[in-house]
Amino acid sequence: MLEWEKWSYEGGGFPNLRELRLLKCPKLTGILPLDYFPRLNMLKLCGTGLDSATISQELILIDLTEIYINECKKLRSLPEQMQALLQSLQSMSIENCPEMHSFFEGGFPSKLKSVSIRSCKKLIANRVQWNLPRLTSLRHLTLSFEACEAVDSFPEEGLLPSSLTSLRISSLLNLRTIEGELTHLTSLQELTIKMCPELQCLPDEGLQTSLSHLQLSECPLLKQRCQ
Repeated sequence: MLEWEKWSYEGGGFPNLRELRLLKCPKLTGILPLDYFPRLNMLKLCGTGLDSATISQELILIDLTEIYINECKKLRSLPEQMQALLQSLQSMSIENCPEMHSFFEGGFPSKLKSVSIRSCKKLIANRVQWNLPRLTSLRHLTLSFEACEAVDSFPEEGLLPSSLTSLRISSLLNLRTIEGELTHLTSLQELTIKMCPELQCLPDEGLQTSLSHLQLSECPLLKQRCQ
């Protein structure tokens, strides 16, 4: 386990560090104490053995705007109370973290503009609890259901915020229908649907006239109907 206090001068942390990138460090295990980086602007974790990241309740990371996490197979959680402690967070991407569970006590940080979650079985299973509709600034949402439970209809009621301008979904291998919940996305400009081999139809109500980009890829049954 890496002992962060031995890295920093007298355990005082790294008060001027703006970017932290931990890449391909499978032997880096244990807890990442974000308290050591009070001015952090960007956090990127890729291929580490960390199991959690924490922030003491009295510290607010006012400068942290971007979090990117990929291939952290043991990572189970990010800081609790993210809504209060990461008030400036605008972009969050979590990919290939199978042990990550729902950590959004109090909800997502309210200023998020972009969220991408791919191949995170336990996290995506709790998607209805994310309370995304309260995120009035959220514009871009990407969800990949690779290695997740079978889903035959999407989206669930109350899942998507009306503020979205871009929605990308993929790897819904059992998806048969796109539900009418999409029709309330009145600002949607870009819709991408990939790798949904059982998808047969789009919403009966039709798609928004606001759409400027529609991409359907690896959806053979839907392609046949469109032809």
